[in-house]
Amino acid sequence: MVCGRKGIPYEEGKPVDWSSVRRYNPATAAKYADAIARLKEGGLTTAKVAAEFGLHPDCFRQYLKEHEPELHARLGMKTTENGKMVSPQSMEKYKEAIHLYETTSESLKSIARRFGLNDCSLGQFIKRHFPELIERRKLRE
Repeated sequence: MVCGRKGIPYEEGKPVDWSSVRRYNPATAAKYADAIARLKEGGLTTAKVAAEFGLHPDCFRQYLKEHEPELHARLGMKTTENGKMVSPQSMEKYKEAIHLYETTSESLKSIARRFGLNDCSLGQFIKRHFPELIERRKLRE
């Protein structure tokens, strides 16, 4: 049963190669259990949950990737239409502002104020993930 669960080929009477299997201390699963439950409740980023439970964010992400792949995929970075990787939380935060930036000639600073965003962070987000919008807007002006 153990071999089946870990995806290791098993034949009766032959030795099992355990070298390909990563071993975890049961305390490791207990260490992350509360943080995973909090993350599943929703509303917080992986980094915030890790900080709340005193975990290193990258270690927590790696654990999620290996042991909670569905949760990791749901929370992880997503690919935009132009192939750039972006956080779903950031995309949601800036979505309306980007739409206005794309469809109006209103200044970036004015759009940022309207949505209560930092104009520098909005500008950097657009520059990083949607450089084509900046080019299109320059052509219109």
